[in-house]
Amino acid sequence: MTGLPFRRRSAGLALLAAAALILVLFHSWSLTTYPPPNADEAMEANHSHTLLTTGENVYSLFDDVFPRDFPALAHAFPNVLRPFYNASLALAFRLGGVSLETGRLLSLACSGLTVLLGCWLAWRSARSWWMALGVLCLLGTSPIFTASSHDLRPEAMLGLLGMAAFSCLVLAGPGPGRGAKWGLRMPGAAWTALAGLLAVASVGVHTNGAGMALAAAAACALTAPRRLLHLILGGVLAGTALLWTVRPDRFLPGWVLFQGFFGYMPPYRTWDWSVLGMLAGELTRWIAPPSMGHEPMTWLASWSLTLEWSLALGVWLTGWRVVKDQGFRLLLAWIGAMAVFHAGFFANKNPQYLSVFEPFLCLMLLDFLRRSWLGEGERFAPVDASLGAAAAAVLALAGPFLLGPAMIVLGHPSSDAKKRWLAWLGVLLALLPMLCLRVYVPGVLSRTAALGLSVFSSPLVWLLLCLPLAGLGLKALRPSSAQQPLPGLALAASLVVLALCQGTELVRRWRGGPRFGPVQAELRALVPAGAKTLGPQRLWLALWDRPYRDWNALAYSRWLTGDRDVRRLVARWEPDYLVADEDFRRMFVRDGRLAGFSDVPLERVGVVSHGPAFKQPIEVLRFVRTPAPAERPRRDKGPRAKPGP
Repeated sequence: MTGLPFRRRSAGLALLAAAALILVLFHSWSLTTYPPPNADEAMEANHSHTLLTTGENVYSLFDDVFPRDFPALAHAFPNVLRPFYNASLALAFRLGGVSLETGRLLSLACSGLTVLLGCWLAWRSARSWWMALGVLCLLGTSPIFTASSHDLRPEAMLGLLGMAAFSCLVLAGPGPGRGAKWGLRMPGAAWTALAGLLAVASVGVHTNGAGMALAAAAACALTAPRRLLHLILGGVLAGTALLWTVRPDRFLPGWVLFQGFFGYMPPYRTWDWSVLGMLAGELTRWIAPPSMGHEPMTWLASWSLTLEWSLALGVWLTGWRVVKDQGFRLLLAWIGAMAVFHAGFFANKNPQYLSVFEPFLCLMLLDFLRRSWLGEGERFAPVDASLGAAAAAVLALAGPFLLGPAMIVLGHPSSDAKKRWLAWLGVLLALLPMLCLRVYVPGVLSRTAALGLSVFSSPLVWLLLCLPLAGLGLKALRPSSAQQPLPGLALAASLVVLALCQGTELVRRWRGGPRFGPVQAELRALVPAGAKTLGPQRLWLALWDRPYRDWNALAYSRWLTGDRDVRRLVARWEPDYLVADEDFRRMFVRDGRLAGFSDVPLERVGVVSHGPAFKQPIEVLRFVRTPAPAERPRRDKGPRAKPGP
């Protein structure tokens, strides 16, 4: 009798190891192909490189070409508020060299630790390697989480600190042994203080860490209010360290730049504190978003994202009303507080901002699946056929993003006949997202309709949908299996479909992704060492050891001064080479001419073209000041002789 459970545990552990090996191989091959390098990565890398070489966490690519009338804006990017991340990246550059691979390896390492923590929490909740395998499969196939893991940005480290803080709160609670089995014997107050320290320290990784701090406070106040003071004490320690290293005085002038040039406004200002408007804005992050970061959004990725968050919303609503376990409610409070924070204060940046939710959503979905499938199945039994038909009608009319909220109908305890109106209330709640979108962001509904046509015209999706239909058929043929209720079967089948869709999307993006290495090699061959180069922000990663400046400073100058003639700024620095991509031509070329840019003639040196992912073709041009493009020696100190204005 004891052999069967042992064999099941061994099989789960073996599958876990095999899945982990497959993911390691996949990430090794795709680290530099998905996603393609972007401007944000170059900005983060340059801040860390400058910190490593000069001790100042500033952006050096605007030096000498930014208008001197606005000195406070030259170094006013939000990266100056991320000292902990930039210091970690600078250390990685010192150990592994300045390169795209080194920066992305840091993100991948942080995400790997996050997955390990998620697997441990899943195993701890059920003492089952199958739960850990579920976390590994859902996180490992998530395009959102993978993009963050391969992005030279702080979200991967932010997610790690958030998961570590949450783990500390779990260990501080009434769980088994409070970590004694793992050699982590500490009182609950100490674990809570450590959670506060990690949550507030995450603000020094990214300002979105304020959402982690809010989530930690909300979760602690709900489950262990007497320890809230210990959480605050830990946060004060981290906040003190943060104040010693951060430079808000450098960023605050840049708020003008961000709100003006980039059109960036926090949602509470965009919607004038309208709760329904902010809800609609948050829904656009995962309901048919137009893009995924710097890449176009495919229909399969969009549908997978919508399916995942729809399930998460339905499970959150159902779990909050039905599940009374403190550990599960701790997780729900954490997710809810983070969602409220993002809805009110942070817009844009999809998928980067969504990636910090992914580990917590996977834990919530799998824990709810375990409860509905095994020990608490009778509490999640379906109400009756009429309510199921009503939910199906809502889904058919409103689209796939209402699948999750309609699950609240199935989560209603069937034994309480007097409260069946709650199930109908669940159907009305399922209509709320559609109402908010229809009133505040009507264009999203059109994209949702187009998405539905793309999804349901694919044979792959119909094949995958056969899984839940087969599960429902088995349930109908075997009505005696009461221990496996309909919601458990539906959720399990939906998660399998989600993992398969996500995995398919990952493979498609990886196979179609270009490599940065050939582009870097061609650019370095065309631009001599020591040549002063004016180029796009993201290509600094290819020419980081050349004197390099970002021509976006010229675009900002046009906006700040109203003067479209930037010849004086170009002449002041006297670049030797110009690297022009699609963005440069869009900003500075009019009617086929380069007007108001430079009086020095330009000569084409070469063209780099490896596909549209790098905004190609990339032209390399030389400023013709000398008869031949001789290499210039690198200058470390001393002003350069300049011509008259």
